[in-house]
Amino acid sequence: MGAIQEIVKNNDITTHQGFQNAMKAMKSVSDGEIHYILAYETTGQSQDFKRQYALAKAERDRRSFAEQKKLTILAAISGLIGVIIGALLQGLFNLFTTS
Repeated sequence: MGAIQEIVKNNDITTHQGFQNAMKAMKSVSDGEIHYILAYETTGQSQDFKRQYALAKAERDRRSFAEQKKLTILAAISGLIGVIIGALLQGLFNLFTTS
């Protein structure tokens, strides 16, 4: 039995609290298992599988958002460092050209 299947079995994801508990548990599920579940179509599948699919999709989206957030922060920091270095170089340039 896979980790996602265990999480669905142990949590009632139709309730707010159950979904929150399930999402906390999903943080430890491997990317491979998430992609494996998402590779299947939900049409004609059991209700349990549809719940597994929903959790896998929510966790994939959460991880994607977290990764995008990290990249945005890194880009902002890189931009600030560039501005600071540019200002320092401009100051040095002005110092040597006016003397």
